[in-house]
Amino acid sequence: MTKVVFLLLLIGHVIGDFYILPKRMTEKRQETFGKLLLHSALYLLILTIVTIPVLRLPILLWVLIISAVHFLTDLIVYFIKKKKPDEKTDAVLYSVDQFVHILVILIASFSLSYVYINYIPFIQNGLKRIQIDFSDILSWTLAALIILQPASVTIRKLLYRYRPVSNDVQKGYPNAGAFIGILERCIILLFLYMGQYSAIGLVLTAKSIARYNKIVEDPKFSEYYLLGTLLSVMSVLLAYLLIF
Repeated sequence: MTKVVFLLLLIGHVIGDFYILPKRMTEKRQETFGKLLLHSALYLLILTIVTIPVLRLPILLWVLIISAVHFLTDLIVYFIKKKKPDEKTDAVLYSVDQFVHILVILIASFSLSYVYINYIPFIQNGLKRIQIDFSDILSWTLAALIILQPASVTIRKLLYRYRPVSNDVQKGYPNAGAFIGILERCIILLFLYMGQYSAIGLVLTAKSIARYNKIVEDPKFSEYYLLGTLLSVMSVLLAYLLIF
């Protein structure tokens, strides 16, 4: 049952950290103390709701601990960013912040491995009818959540220093690049699950064709494009290895 608890806690974390607030507020939640408090309260609420199917006292205690650590970590980040409000600091703090959150969730999952879990009757009866493993549902839910908003935010923050400043990069449909990256990760995830590893190369080739002229003409853009593509693929691989 460790996997089920881990998946539920991580789903709650991803939703609470990346989805529950509007995109603009999500990325700026540590700019004011009020936004930080709102984010922390919603995070606790979401984590509690997500764990309802298996909620017992030990799990509830860990939900409170995870939420408290989450608040304290974000509070430290808040004060550091007040002193050094630059993109380099933001990228480092974001990476450390997420690492701490995931580490605490891993510790909680292993600590709760002794707890016998009874699903609430509604879910237990539903699973018997459709004959689908609950952990499979959670795995696909978590994978989908990770490769959408969290992957996009992470890639954007890590590549801040390599972002081309040319106005030509802005040409095209708004947010088309982010949407292409999401589709790319979704297709790669499906191919990984199906064992069609060679087909992943076709996806990357098709993506490169659309940017061929820009890649050839602009060395800085080509490096930025390559780093973004590699990070996008790596995020899917890590999610797949971590979850499935």
